[in-house]
Amino acid sequence: MRITPLQEFSTRPSTRPTAQREFLPEDQFLACVRKERHRSDRSRAMLVLVGLRLPKLESSYESGLEYVLEAIPRRIRSLDEVGWLESGVIGILLPETTKEGASHLVKDLQRNDTTGFLRLAEVTIYTYPETPDGGPGGGNGRGEPREHANEGERRTARVGRDASSTLRVSSTQVSPAAQPLVELLLDREPWWKRPIDVIGSSFALVAFSPLMLGAALAIKIGSPGPLIYSSWRVGKGGRKFRFFKFRTMCVDAEKKKKDLMSQNEASGPVFKMERDPRITPIGRILRKTSVDELPQLWNVLIGDMSLVGPRPPIPEETIWYEPWQRRRLELKGGLTCLWQISGRSNVSFEEWCRLDVKYHERRSFLGDIGILFRTVPAVFTARGAK
Repeated sequence: MRITPLQEFSTRPSTRPTAQREFLPEDQFLACVRKERHRSDRSRAMLVLVGLRLPKLESSYESGLEYVLEAIPRRIRSLDEVGWLESGVIGILLPETTKEGASHLVKDLQRNDTTGFLRLAEVTIYTYPETPDGGPGGGNGRGEPREHANEGERRTARVGRDASSTLRVSSTQVSPAAQPLVELLLDREPWWKRPIDVIGSSFALVAFSPLMLGAALAIKIGSPGPLIYSSWRVGKGGRKFRFFKFRTMCVDAEKKKKDLMSQNEASGPVFKMERDPRITPIGRILRKTSVDELPQLWNVLIGDMSLVGPRPPIPEETIWYEPWQRRRLELKGGLTCLWQISGRSNVSFEEWCRLDVKYHERRSFLGDIGILFRTVPAVFTARGAK
């Protein structure tokens, strides 16, 4: 049954107290947002967050803030949460709510604001999942992929961004545009992550340079075509970047892939084949030993990737992701992760995603070091390599 905005937000005031202490601090509020996002993944219900950047007006700030602190708790439901997204930015989390319901709430708050304070606030509406249909990968519910915007060119949604990219809401009209909620949840990289990546990739590039030179000569002698294969991959937050590896296939491999899709041996949107005829003899050796991945050390050095993190997918695969599977795109892609040390191609795509999500939730300095050390025997045994 479709929920109308008036049903979502009754005009009858709630009995909740209106103390400022009910506004959760930033860390607790974002924890609530993540928890509700997980719940939405299971129920496929819409989740909306309203961000209110309060105007900095010395003359009316105190009275305006007093109205906000009293009015919002009176208007939200018992399952909603309100807290600080950052200094000066209030967030209202609205589970099982449509974008229209959130817009109705904002207009009602502005309409009853006698101070005029909220009419000057910058308002951003974030939705999850990105489309209300909830089909596979954000599709239309019938298994058909939706028209997918170029995520690499999408501007990162921030509550505090410039006015040209902010959804402004007046008391009489609300823009139909909305931002993806997941872009608010992108974690900052831990302080130790980048130093390990720079030191580790620099050392590895020097140490493996003779091996890389030998691989380049073997590729050149073995088959015609370029030494390096580059393609677009999806990184943190949906940003696209150029991904490098030694070429292991014939030059027209992408054209031949369409004819081989019926022989795909992998589950999910990825393509894996034990005896892929596109792979060259030298390429098969490079893949088994993972030497073909060594050029990605350059991706790590320049900051596109990390030593440890989910493997960055090709854009066409992400269209078919379930909402919870897109959580693997909230981290910077890496050379190795739990999937690589758990059997690689022997692991189903769904389990692969679960391992990436597990890494996301539990990553630590010692954990990354442990994964790097466990990658070495995984590479030498070539378990699950194709």
